[in-house]
Formats: sequence, C-alpha cells, structure tokens
Amino acid sequence: MKSRRNVLLWSAIATGIAGAAFVFAQDAKPQTGQKPKASDAAMATLHRLAGDAKVRKVEIEMKDGVEHVEGEWRGPKSHMEAVVTQSGDIICVEEAIQADEAPAAARAAAAAEAGADVKLKWEHITLHLYEAEFRKDGREREVIYTADGRRFVEQEENDDHDDGKDDHDDDDDDDGE
Repeated sequence: MKSRRNVLLWSAIATGIAGAAFVFAQDAKPQTGQKPKASDAAMATLHRLAGDAKVRKVEIEMKDGVEHVEGEWRGPKSHMEAVVTQSGDIICVEEAIQADEAPAAARAAAAAEAGADVKLKWEHITLHLYEAEFRKDGREREVIYTADGRRFVEQEENDDHDDGKDDHDDDDDDDGE
C-alpha cells in the first residue's frame, strides 16, 4: 500500500514538473539569433494594404508589451509604412508626403519648433482608433482605443469643461474658457 502511494506521489510530482516545463516553454523568449516572425494574419493585412506593391521590409517591435509588425513598400506616389498587430489589425498607415501637402498650420507649427532653416520630412499618418460608448456609475462614457487595446482617450458626460488637461475634446484647454 505504501509503495502504491509513493508511485502515485512521484507520478503527481513528475506530471507537475512536466506541466510547468511546458508552460515555461510557451512563454520563453526566442533564443539569441532567433527573430520573432510576423503571423500569417499580419502579413495578409500588409499585403492587402500594399496592393500590387511588394512588401520590402518587415520588422517586429514590442510596444507596451504587444508585438507590432511594421511593413514597408513603395506606394503609387511615395514610400509607405503600416503598423499592424500580429492578429492583423491595422494600428496606423504612414505615407511620405511633400511639405506642401501638409496643412499650412502644421507646417507653421513645425517650422516654429524646429527652426526656419531646418529641412523637415513629412508623413501623412492615418491612425485607426475605435470608440466604445457605455454607461457606468450613472455616467455616459466614451473611451477611444487603439487596435492593440491601448486607451487613447476617455471622455465622460459633461466633459466639455476646461480643466487645463489636453483630453482631445476640442475645447481649447489653453484659452481660459
């Protein structure tokens, strides 16, 4: 009876060790020399965005603990880049543009910050955001998220105030009204 109990005990210990090793192996980072790879879903999205153009460069970057896949290609007019999640959701698309294609206000602000004689490179960036509206604790709320689940901004009911914080609510927080 005692030997049977020992066999069961050692079997349970061995199973626990094997299970822990399996879980650890699933969470292990790639060994030196191994590069993380873009998923099929991420590559399909990049190819869809590039159309007939060849995706020339693909890199994996970690941002806020989430793998982002960045792809580059030559668009009809200029250099293009896109950042997508491993699940294929678009985070942003960037297109190189000429300075005169940027809005005058953006050009003026950049010149004021960088200096008049500094050469600027311009990109038009399309950021994909998703808004969730809900009621919680008796208040209407709107929260905007990026495709990888990061909170971009939150606005609550009656958030048309000027609290000095830039909460992207278009109430010109710095105008004192």
